[in-house]
Formats: sequence, structure tokens, C-alpha cells
Amino acid sequence: MAEWTFYAARGIVSYDRLGKAFFDPEQIEEGLIIGLMPQIILTPDAQNPEVIDSLSEYLRSKEINGVPLKITAHGKGQFVDSELPLIEQSIDAIIELNKKRGESLFKEIVFHAGAVHTFEKECNLRAQPEYHGYSNLDATFTLRDYFESLNNIKSVMIKASEYAVESGIDLIIENVGQVNYAVVPSQKAEDKSEDLRKDIRWADTIWLPEALQVGDVGCVNDLDFLTGGKLPICIDIEHLGQSAEYSQDYNLMKYDAGDITEEEQKMLDDFGIFIREGYPVLYENPVDFAEIIRRFEGRIPICHIGGQVDMVYDDEGILKIGSHMPVTFGQDPNEYIEDDGLRLRENAMRQEKLEKYLRALHDAGCRSGVLELYQGPCHVGDKWRFYNELSLKNVKSIIDRF
Repeated sequence: MAEWTFYAARGIVSYDRLGKAFFDPEQIEEGLIIGLMPQIILTPDAQNPEVIDSLSEYLRSKEINGVPLKITAHGKGQFVDSELPLIEQSIDAIIELNKKRGESLFKEIVFHAGAVHTFEKECNLRAQPEYHGYSNLDATFTLRDYFESLNNIKSVMIKASEYAVESGIDLIIENVGQVNYAVVPSQKAEDKSEDLRKDIRWADTIWLPEALQVGDVGCVNDLDFLTGGKLPICIDIEHLGQSAEYSQDYNLMKYDAGDITEEEQKMLDDFGIFIREGYPVLYENPVDFAEIIRRFEGRIPICHIGGQVDMVYDDEGILKIGSHMPVTFGQDPNEYIEDDGLRLRENAMRQEKLEKYLRALHDAGCRSGVLELYQGPCHVGDKWRFYNELSLKNVKSIIDRF
């Protein structure tokens, strides 16, 4: 049976005194030391010929190939309002690098699909008087807005995939969480909530409203339609867990939507979700993580792994963000949870959830996992190594029993 390969999400740029980005292998090397291959994060600053060329030469010197890339996406993602030729230009640059090497240095590109709105548009809409009565879980888009975005994204994405696969590169679509709990950089301390200023993991960011509907596509039941029933999928464990957590409260068994129109019923029949402006997105039934994974058996080449138990948790009266938590079990230390009893309970729940999730992924044929952990602004150093080594050991303790 094929063994698993584990990666860490790694950045590749630093900046000179003038603010110009240059290739920096420090994060890659930090991961290699503890046995984690790099999943390269291609931020906009990393997507320039000088940086990519330097990356190629570096990987060749390390005799590393077959590296998965991730094109970062915030808000809408790459496939909404993008023209196919622009996406193909990015793919061309990667094809050219592979040609220079004479082998598949890069073989996979993981994308977020997109959403109906950007964060900026969502926040601007909610500032208008007609939306003041909306909660942060109420959709500011209609069912038709959602379906139009879904179709547009699917069309561009499949064409881009067909273009890439001709040169041996797979475009892999990552599922996203049902709602966005968004963090964005801030230069103003006064913009941060008091709770966030005390959060040692997320204090360098602004935490936007606890939940914000922007109409992400590719969350759960629409993944098969979005990918044309054939494209590979990257299952992000935390995102799917977030959708499942959300669906436990927001479903048609618990939430009265009143009379359902013919158009709304068709969406329920096709995708198991209910969408109406001014209402939360509602699932017909709570999401079953393992059942969703089984649906895509043989189409999940890679997954993303984090230690999230709850998206938001109350730690001695302070609300904290639970995503990208280290994978800690049992008596493991976890400095991000101050309450000792809570830490033990969360460690136990984390182990139980990951055993279920990883078993489902393994049975579905997945054999690659990317650790996506966040310990604050420092992406290298003793703390990064400690929590990534501990997380890798705990994940392997589950995988090795399969």
C-alpha cells in the first residue's frame, strides 16, 4: 500500500529595503529539517519570473520534484471575473519551468474556486441602510446570483484545467468553508477587538465579523457540479469540518424558511442547499463529513490538515479563532488554550475527529497531506518546529494504523 507524503505550506519571498520581493528558501528549509516537503504558496509577489526562476534552480539543487503549488485566493478567488487567457498565462509560466528542467517539477496547482462577492463588496453592501437588518449569516445575494457565479466559475475552471492537463499539470479545486471567518492585515491597533489583541495567534490581524456570507461556491454538495464530475479535489479538513459544524444549526429541520419556491426547491434537489437573500444559507440536512469524502473516492489526491475543533472557542471568557490550530492530542501542550480543562477536552475531540476524517480520506485513496498550521507572524523558529513536529507525529500515529 502506498505511503503518505506530508507537506507544509511554505512561502518563498522576502523583501529588500525598497520593498522588492526576492526568493527566500528559509521556510522551505525549515520544513525539510523535520521531514515536511514544501507546498509552495504562490502569493501575488511570488508570481514573477525572477522569483519562480530562483525557486526552480533551488528545487533542482535539492533534487526535489513533483511539488504541489497553491495559488492563494481571497474573496472571489481566481476563477470569478477572470479571463481564460490570463489564467493560461500563469499556467504557461509553470509549463515553461517544467520544460527547462525536462521533468515535472510542478505537477499540481491547488485553487480556491471563488464566491459571489469579494469581502470588500460584502462589507460595502452591509454598510448600506437596506442591509442594516441583516445578520452576519444572512446572504446579501440571491439564488440566481449564486448559480450564475457557480456556472461562470465552472466554465472557466474546466477550460483552464483542460489547457493545463495537456502539459501534465493537474488543476485541483479546494473546497471552502460554508461561511467566511475572515482575517485581514491591519496597521491600526484601534481596529482590533480587545479579544483579538489578546490572541497570541491572531493579534497581528483584524478579525472581521464572526461569520460573513460572501457566497463561496465549492463548499460541499456543489463540488461535483463545479468540477464537472471529474476534476480532482483537495479536501481541506478544516473547511469541510466548518461546513459540517455550520450545518448542524443551519438546516431546514431547525430553521423555518416558510414557503419554498420552485426555483428554491430545484436547488435543494440538486445541491441540498437553500439560498434566499436575507436568510442564512441552509442545508437540507446536516453534512456528514465521511459521506462527502466517499462521494469523491479516487478524486482526492491531496488534503489540507489543521487542528480546528471549533471555528471559535471561549477560553476563560475570551473568544479565540480555532482555525489552523496545531494538531495536539491527549496531554500534549497547546499554549493557545489557557484553560487546562478546555485544552484536554479539545485535544480529545481533535483526536476523535481526525481519526474519522483521515480514515475517510485514506479509504477514498488520498495519500498526500499538507499541514496548514498558524502560530502567529513567525513562520520559522523553535515554536514553528515544535508544533509542526508534534502535529506530524500525531497525524502519523493515526495514518500508521491504517
